[in-house]
Amino acid sequence: MQESLLSIFTGRVALDTLEALKANQRAIVGINFSSILMAIRERVPPLFSAVVHNLSTVGVALPALRPREHKRK
Repeated sequence: MQESLLSIFTGRVALDTLEALKANQRAIVGINFSSILMAIRERVPPLFSAVVHNLSTVGVALPALRPREHKRK
C-alpha cells in the first residue's frame, strides 16, 4: 500500500515539474524570439537584443532552480 502511495506522489511531482518546465520554456522562447525579431527588423540595436535575450533566459531559469513545494492530494 505504501509503495503505491509513494508512486502516486512521485508521479504527481514529476507532472508538476514537467508543467513548470513547459511554462519556463514558453516564456524563454517567447521573449527571445521577440527580441531577435525586433533586432532583425531594426527596431532595437543588436546589442540590446542580445542583452535582453541573455537576461531573460537567466531571469526565467534561476527561479526554476529553487526547490518546489509539492502538495499531496
